[in-house]
Amino acid sequence: MPELTCALGPDSAGAVLTAALRRATTSIDAAVYEVGPSYRWAFVDAARRGRRVRLLLDAHASDGNAATALRVEAAGGACRVLGTDKRASHWKLLAVDRRTIAVGSGNLIWRDAPRDPGGRVPPDAQPLHGTREWWAVVEHHDGVENTALQAFDTAWRESSPPPARWRTAAPDVAPEAAVGTPRPQVAPLVLAVERSSLRLVTGAAEVAKELVDVLVRASRRRNSASCGDT
Repeated sequence: MPELTCALGPDSAGAVLTAALRRATTSIDAAVYEVGPSYRWAFVDAARRGRRVRLLLDAHASDGNAATALRVEAAGGACRVLGTDKRASHWKLLAVDRRTIAVGSGNLIWRDAPRDPGGRVPPDAQPLHGTREWWAVVEHHDGVENTALQAFDTAWRESSPPPARWRTAAPDVAPEAAVGTPRPQVAPLVLAVERSSLRLVTGAAEVAKELVDVLVRASRRRNSASCGDT
């Protein structure tokens, strides 16, 4: 049965994502708007250990992307970019060993996904400061895996090598902006779910259509309930 892990940041998302990346035995395919030094090492380490690493970044050099691309490539991984100065590529998708799929709302930077030094999660971990971001991790679901990998492979084919100017970009990023410590902080929610209850939708138009359909169905159910009450 598929397993769904819902992780909230800054509470536990960083620990969950780091653990997934460190467990890679064959490959990591990742498309993320920003990957800074607090996660760069995970991709570099995986490449050095012989894992196939494909990292797709947005085409802006700041926030650590330029240095991340250079170091991943130096370690034997592959890095490409999507987006332009006028159009950003806001992917947040990870595929570890082509079997563990993670999608979320935050970037792989400390502000969006901090983690406990020992990998602990609440209530054992101390509260962390950071932005509120959601990540969902799915395992053992062929449909979600296939959709994620097809979307990634399509984006990879449409991408380009990192710009040459990135080789002269600043090697690291400015300190993260100060953010608060939300409370309470909660542990990841791990659920066994029915296969039919999970699917992955990618693409702005497709996601917008899905949201409209959900709202329409909810409105119809509410109207039906109201008619039944009368």
